[in-house]
Amino acid sequence: MQVPVNLRASVTGSFQLLLATGQVIGAAVGIGSKDRTDTGAYRIPICINLIFVFMIFFGQAIIPESPRWLIYRDKTDRAEKALWKIHGDRPDAAECVKEEMEVFNQTKDDELQSSGKDATWGTVFKGGNARKLFVICGILICQQVSGIQIVFISETPILKLLLSSPPAVIAQDLNIGDEFIITIGVCLVELFGVIISFFIVNRFGRRPLLMSTGACMSVFLLIMGLLGVGNYTNEAMAPTYNKVVIAFYFLFTFVFNLAWGPLAWVCASELSSGRVKNKIMSLGTACFWVTFTLPYLYDDEPGKANLQSMVSLIYGFLCCLTVVFVYFFLPETRGRTLEEIVYMFENKVPTRHWDEYDTSKMIVPNEKRHRFSGDIPEHLENLENKEHDNKLMKLDNA
Repeated sequence: MQVPVNLRASVTGSFQLLLATGQVIGAAVGIGSKDRTDTGAYRIPICINLIFVFMIFFGQAIIPESPRWLIYRDKTDRAEKALWKIHGDRPDAAECVKEEMEVFNQTKDDELQSSGKDATWGTVFKGGNARKLFVICGILICQQVSGIQIVFISETPILKLLLSSPPAVIAQDLNIGDEFIITIGVCLVELFGVIISFFIVNRFGRRPLLMSTGACMSVFLLIMGLLGVGNYTNEAMAPTYNKVVIAFYFLFTFVFNLAWGPLAWVCASELSSGRVKNKIMSLGTACFWVTFTLPYLYDDEPGKANLQSMVSLIYGFLCCLTVVFVYFFLPETRGRTLEEIVYMFENKVPTRHWDEYDTSKMIVPNEKRHRFSGDIPEHLENLENKEHDNKLMKLDNA
């Protein structure tokens, strides 16, 4: 489906919002039904899940197919109908549909010219697609190793491991009710963080948010890990350490959902644009799940590392590396159309120049670029300031 540039991050990031909402509902339902001794203990959660399954099933009937996807599969007529369904209520619908069809077709032609006719698996590893694959796999791996699995895998058992101290102290300081309450609290904090992210992502951009929140998360994880070490060396202070760890546990969850939660998938979706989007996203998602390592690090079963709360030290270091990856490899896509993103990948624009790169040349009316009848769309207009134009030209030639 076609989404306006200024809303793309929020719409794509709503995946994380729905995930957080589902976790709140799931935790509440679990707490409400866990003590039942009849079949309602499992029927109630299943029936509530079915409500959302039916919503998705019937919702598909009113959602138009992606015009870009249809264009790449030579279904031009259906793509135009989909655009009319999206823009039909606008007074300038005809102009919007015509211009977007021209942009989509030209982008497709450019990709065909640069990477060949067939969108095979081989094309994924060539040219601009190879860079896309590296960045997308990298950002999704970074989200996985940032330490969030300490929160997501299963809050209740992980809390006991994070708050590891002698069993007698755990028995006095926590009970199962406390842990479930903390689980609900974590889910609500997650939801709150995602909602706030919608209002700041277009203001500050993807890269600054990912780097700043990544730095904060690294500090939180290192503190949590050091406090876990303190539990082993100072039993008397263990209850105090535990409470501080819980506080940082909540802070980490909130900061993660300001950026890394929604934006990792937003960036992956934006940067994978093009004919091989599905293939690149498939490989990126596979890398995301392959790097799921946490259970082997904290479990105390035979053959496991049994690091318990000290696992935060490992993830704190890995989280620092995610900040480095974003700085050197992740381009800024704020305000860019998907066609501009494809264009800049094909033209090998350096990561540090994406925010200022001038893409107005991609619509220059000549035999190699598509033609617009009437005014050029606002988001692709030539820059008005000549001095700024010269600066961008230097960046382009760098």
